[in-house]
Amino acid sequence: MSWIEETIEEGIRDEVILLRANGFNTECSCHHEMYVQCQYLPEGEIYRLRQLLANAGYENYTISVVVKVIEGHQYPSMNITFDDKKKVERKKKIAEPEVERPSFLRKIMD
Repeated sequence: MSWIEETIEEGIRDEVILLRANGFNTECSCHHEMYVQCQYLPEGEIYRLRQLLANAGYENYTISVVVKVIEGHQYPSMNITFDDKKKVERKKKIAEPEVERPSFLRKIMD
C-alpha cells in the first residue's frame, strides 16, 4: 500500500493525485468537505501587495487568495486580514514612485 492510499481519503484521492502529478504541492485534503489545500507561491499581484504592505510598515497579516469558478468563469479575489495594528518605521516614503515624474507633474505634486 502506498503512502497516498494510507493517508489520503478515497473520496478525494484522485484529485490529490492529479494535482501532485502536475507539480502542485498538496498540504491537506478532506473527502467530506471536498477540498484540497495546496501550497501557493506568491507572484504578481500578491508580490506587489506584500511589497506595498512591507513598505508601509505592516508585519503581521494574512493574505488569502480565492478563485471562485462558476460555470467556467473565474472570479479571483484576495482578502487581507491584519493580525494587529503593529507597524514598524520605514525610512522609505510610502507612496514614493519608482520612476521619475514628468517635470509638469513635479511642479504640481511637490
